[in-house]
Amino acid sequence: MPLFDLYLADKSIPEGTFGITGGAVAAYGVYRLREDGKPAGVMLVEHPTAEAATSAVSRLAVVRRSWGEEQVAAEPFLIFKAGQDDYCVIGSSGKLFAAAFFMPSAAAGVDLVRKAFE
Repeated sequence: MPLFDLYLADKSIPEGTFGITGGAVAAYGVYRLREDGKPAGVMLVEHPTAEAATSAVSRLAVVRRSWGEEQVAAEPFLIFKAGQDDYCVIGSSGKLFAAAFFMPSAAAGVDLVRKAFE
């Protein structure tokens, strides 16, 4: 039984992608950043190790690629274009993993992930 299911549009992120297991702590926040009213969100997970956080970034990148999304940047974080004015930004810093979903621009996603790491 998964801890929770995260659905993005009509797709579900497979259980285990974020690596939320014993010792990990997660939070999900919703933000009003989009003109179309669609909520943007950020997931922040503190993993027991930096390696676990890095692995979560890799696993989510594999999922986004399998959906046919274009990776448009690798620095400062992985950035995927999910659709028109719809970006996903994924990164890690030490033991922290963050992913920003439904971002209206790549820059907005990068800013939100940076704030999550503060």
